[in-house]
Amino acid sequence: LRGGTARAPRGAEGDRRRHGRDTRGADHRGARSRRAGAGREGAARLAGYLARPKQSGSFPIVLVCHENRGLTRHVEDVARRVAKAGYVGIAVDLLSREGGTAKHGFDAIPGILGKAAPARHVQDFQSGLAYARSQPFARADRVGMTGFCFGGAVTWRVAAAVPDLRAAVPFYGVPVQESDVPKIGAAVLAIYGGLDDRINQNIPAI
Repeated sequence: LRGGTARAPRGAEGDRRRHGRDTRGADHRGARSRRAGAGREGAARLAGYLARPKQSGSFPIVLVCHENRGLTRHVEDVARRVAKAGYVGIAVDLLSREGGTAKHGFDAIPGILGKAAPARHVQDFQSGLAYARSQPFARADRVGMTGFCFGGAVTWRVAAAVPDLRAAVPFYGVPVQESDVPKIGAAVLAIYGGLDDRINQNIPAI
């Protein structure tokens, strides 16, 4: 947390569990949003955050994947901004099977996510997509995805696993193997830091 971008009125640990920019005073005009169930994967009930434009109609879907700190206020705000731009934004909590982001301490979350098989994260977003597609205000045939850091890596994997994904925008994150690239049918805009040698080592092959 930098530059005083988060406050902890209910105690530091409570805010760290929902860490990130404090958006409780954010402008929500133009979007309807709520925490919601995001479908099921096997016996697990998935949680997430859904936002959509306030006006009536049907809108394309944008999946939003959080960083390795879970479904934070900042990621919820990203989903709302997606909605204000005219899309249905759905952010799946990839800690749903472990009780959800709010159940865990800030520093424990990366390890919990790292222990799960990457395929599980893909499956959870496929379930989240199925849930979004079932909503009357969503256009099932228009789907994109974005994610940040850990979520960027998940975005790459979902793009390789969901052939009808139309667009993918990973903000850094380890890309898929070169052998998986032909499976991607989406237009990809991948955004990386030019000096990040560790994350970028597979980019030349891609």
